[in-house]
Amino acid sequence: MRWLDEVSSQIPTVVFEAITEAGDAQRVTVKQGNQVLASELDGRPLEMDPGYYEFHLELPGHAPKVVSVLLKQGEKNRLVSVDFRRAPEPRDLGAVAPLPPPAQPAPRVTRSRPTPTSVYVLGGVSLVSAGAATILGINTKAKEDRAYEDCAPACPDERIDSIERWALATDVAIGVAIVSAVTATILYVRRPEVTEFAPASAPFRMLPVVSWEKNAGWAGFEGSFW
Repeated sequence: MRWLDEVSSQIPTVVFEAITEAGDAQRVTVKQGNQVLASELDGRPLEMDPGYYEFHLELPGHAPKVVSVLLKQGEKNRLVSVDFRRAPEPRDLGAVAPLPPPAQPAPRVTRSRPTPTSVYVLGGVSLVSAGAATILGINTKAKEDRAYEDCAPACPDERIDSIERWALATDVAIGVAIVSAVTATILYVRRPEVTEFAPASAPFRMLPVVSWEKNAGWAGFEGSFW
């Protein structure tokens, strides 16, 4: 008896109802596939196996309805309500003038000072030259120290010439780095102002800014978004 009670508690049940303009309908046929589950509705639950179902409900004088239901194990008295009421016919409201298209936002006028490509190129050259000057300077100093330890003050001319060539290469790299950096700074400071017509949905923009006054200087970024 306990086993039967446990099995019965796990069997889901479903209750159907149909709604019309006059209220609840009784003369409704419920089908599942080709099987007739009920020829009329009396409010009593029907036992079904757990699973997915498509129930067809038919009421004389009305179009048939199909409702999909997923019955879960142990679910009791699942209410499946079907509305057979006819939708009201739309009223003729006459011709409706179409809405005017939304006004396009006016473009925004922006003024900026874009950084020329030559500034980035010269800046890169300056960084590379500075790195090369550092490496060459370290090697030159190491060669000089070894020469002082090995043969100073009577080192051979070949060794002195080698040290001088390394020192000259270091000076050239330093000069290129300084000239490139100064030229890039001048081009950046004297870059022209450009006027742009940006749409209202222009993206966020951020530009570097460098400036100085009589006794101070500063660097930062400026931009705008909307």
